[in-house]
Amino acid sequence: MSSIEKTFCNTNIRHLRLLFLVDHNIESKLLIGIMLNNYQLWGGRYNPIIPVYNGQLNIYYTNLLPLFDPDMVYYSKEIGLERVKEICSPLNPRKLIELDENGRNNLQGVYSHHLIANAQRQALRLFRPFSLVYFNQHEEYLQTSFYNLSFGIGNEYIEDAEHISEIKKTVLDATDIAQTNLHIAKERPFFNCLLSQLEADFTLLRPTNDWELSCLELIIYDEQNATDDLVYFWNRALSQKPSAEILQLIASKKQLELLITDPNFGHLLHSLTYGKAIYLQSFTLSHVHFQECLSKLNATYPSLIFLTHSMLSCPRISNGEFYPYRRLVKKKKNVLLGKKEFLNTPAPAFTINRTIQTGHYVYDVEFFQELENKINYIKFPKGTPPFFILGVADSRVNKLHHTSFFLNPEISGVDVEVPTAINIINVRIGQREAYGEIIEAPVRRLRPSDAGLKLASFIKLFDGSIGDCQSLLLERFWVDLILGISTGKNRKTFFFNRTVNTEAAETNEEFTVKMGASNIHNNDGTFSYLDLKTERRLIYLENVQSVRQLLERSDVELNDDKLLMFIEKSVEKDFMESIDFDLQTFVNMDALFIGMKVKCHHCGSNEWYPLSDLNHKMSCKGCLQSVVPAVQSHLYYRFNDVIYNNLSSDPVKRAKQFNGNYIVLLTLGYFSLRQGAYESFAWAPSMDILVRSGDHWMATDIDIAMIADGMLIIGEAKASGSDFKAKQFEQLTLMADAIRPDKLIIAYYQGTINQSRIQKLKEHVASYGGTVIVHKVEEASYMFGRFM
Repeated sequence: MSSIEKTFCNTNIRHLRLLFLVDHNIESKLLIGIMLNNYQLWGGRYNPIIPVYNGQLNIYYTNLLPLFDPDMVYYSKEIGLERVKEICSPLNPRKLIELDENGRNNLQGVYSHHLIANAQRQALRLFRPFSLVYFNQHEEYLQTSFYNLSFGIGNEYIEDAEHISEIKKTVLDATDIAQTNLHIAKERPFFNCLLSQLEADFTLLRPTNDWELSCLELIIYDEQNATDDLVYFWNRALSQKPSAEILQLIASKKQLELLITDPNFGHLLHSLTYGKAIYLQSFTLSHVHFQECLSKLNATYPSLIFLTHSMLSCPRISNGEFYPYRRLVKKKKNVLLGKKEFLNTPAPAFTINRTIQTGHYVYDVEFFQELENKINYIKFPKGTPPFFILGVADSRVNKLHHTSFFLNPEISGVDVEVPTAINIINVRIGQREAYGEIIEAPVRRLRPSDAGLKLASFIKLFDGSIGDCQSLLLERFWVDLILGISTGKNRKTFFFNRTVNTEAAETNEEFTVKMGASNIHNNDGTFSYLDLKTERRLIYLENVQSVRQLLERSDVELNDDKLLMFIEKSVEKDFMESIDFDLQTFVNMDALFIGMKVKCHHCGSNEWYPLSDLNHKMSCKGCLQSVVPAVQSHLYYRFNDVIYNNLSSDPVKRAKQFNGNYIVLLTLGYFSLRQGAYESFAWAPSMDILVRSGDHWMATDIDIAMIADGMLIIGEAKASGSDFKAKQFEQLTLMADAIRPDKLIIAYYQGTINQSRIQKLKEHVASYGGTVIVHKVEEASYMFGRFM
């Protein structure tokens, strides 16, 4: 990650997102109670309820579950805590809370009546008078749950007084069906179930047919087996944006039979349909009973249209997305100076004129750094304990890999440690968090290795930019230059033909071009500007066929004389447009030094000296006698030893084989430019580590450690695939078991890797939900010039 002075964070406030895992055999009364409790919460209408069938999710809910991002999960005792943990493995909730067997659940969140002012503004935009409606009895009647669930009409409580003291309200007799139906039809009050939708932040599911979103449904359930219909009714709203309209009604068969006896029920239905059809739906009624209900409705209300549609079924979601859409969420930008900052955490905007007395809400925080031409978000891998990095105790990593702080009205702000890439990676390797519990990884002595220190020094030369490193690492011209690989170690002769016109005839004759060595291969790591030009000409001459093919594709025909002129112009163009610029860039960033070779007439050495050491009289590096640079001396260049140390397997002897760090650098560069990671990438230097293996500790290292778009990726890098022996696979398996990274990577430059070992490792890592990446790095190639 770049060394940047300032870190920023975007913050926004939202409600707690809850998710419920309920046993399929749950009593209808308890399930309805959960739904009514959610009506009392800000955002509660969009808290999903997922049924579990004998400890299993059906395929629909298995695919649906990963779309959600709950802060807390409530579950039925019958499912069992361990099974709940398995089901929730795609999620990262802060807590798992067992539902009360008697239905007395104290759900955490902000009371939905705080949103009444927002509801009034919405009614004003729709040119509707604003009023609320309540029942005056606490007793349960046959029809009560119909009004409770379909409209959220319930009893008025003492705590409501401060919110509705100046609001028009009507208190109805719960036993008087006719009065209730008529009031709903004529007065069109704002229903309490709609309050819990306002200012919601949830996963909006996308059905395969969008026309379904505007359909009014009447769901009829069997009192003895209601779970599927109740859950369908509840989760259907997850496909609908907040609005002031009622789009689902739900009644038991007995309730519907009672409601039909009141003529005003027809007025109620008319007021909700706007002339459209009402679609009947039931998963629990028998076909006979369902048709019986349909016939009664058609006979009783001939002016209404009742339809059934086989396409209106629950498992028909194509995808899901956050709502409000992330680009529309209003965020506050904060600048973080230093290592620790205090973040103000104001209450939600809708509470400006009324203070929240109780309840919890969430403060989402996105950390990022503003680079020269982009933003790099600091993301946290799933399972990272934010407390060890940020110092905020009640927090979690959310689905977007940012952090969520849990607040209450008593908290006016939080002290936050500014996160760094190395800290996040080290913390995540050392421990992970699951459902609020810290799991210590069986690892010790995590520290940068010698190779890691070299790697960090290399990237620092490029101001921390992995992408900028790629311009050097993938350009064969520079890589060969660093390793001392020359196109011509000895004098070379190239053969060409030319056409000669004489008085007698036109003949072809052969001619040659002789080129001396460029001295790039001399193994002392120094080179002159003339060496570069000679090397560039040699490259063109060695690739002359590629140049010919390029010209042919452009419909250009040149004889060999003109071809040589074209090559010479191309060399000059390459220097003018690319090489000179790169050389100057390398010099500016201290990756390349300028100096001279000074011959000593005492000991015969001809050593290179950087410009900073040159003087008209100086000491010889060998014999320490006085030497004087010759007036005709040429400038010679030399790459920083940091460059050699990371690319060459033996920088002292200028070995032509690649160092493992070269593979690491190419791998980091590749993943930093992938989709998603382009806006969020972090890395840490290679590190030594001890991993527990049975009753002893095994010493190994982590060559690659990075976070790409919030995913922790660690692994091993080798120049040759054949270097991955049984021992390396054993170490990789131990690391995967201990650390549980999102992805385990095997990176190599050439050769092959034992496929059976790879397959065995993939199966092992998949057992905890991870994946294995086998990555062959891209070979350096000529990225500029006429023969690419």
